[in-house]
Amino acid sequence: VDSEDVESDRYMLIGKTLFLAFTVKTITIAGTPNTAIQRTIPASFLPSITGGSGQLLFPVFVSDSGTAQTGMALIRHGDPKIYITPTMDGGTNWSASSNNTRVSISIAFEIQ
Repeated sequence: VDSEDVESDRYMLIGKTLFLAFTVKTITIAGTPNTAIQRTIPASFLPSITGGSGQLLFPVFVSDSGTAQTGMALIRHGDPKIYITPTMDGGTNWSASSNNTRVSISIAFEIQ
């Protein structure tokens, strides 16, 4: 992602809770499209998710090749990445596009 594509990118840590919000516009999806766009969690923070499946799912706003819809952000215990999918089921590939994909996220989760 080019720096001019980042519309906003903020985080705040209160105690052990990380609040993260960002919007990336005009993303190009090229090559072989995948089910997830990956974003590194800032400042080397790692999620702390205990019990259950060890992961959290968050609904997020996406525009996949110009089509606005609800996507999903997935974080896993100890994994420094956020995985953003274009649909809530997580099984659909992003559509190939040139500067026509957008992601907007506002989430909060506990860190290690």
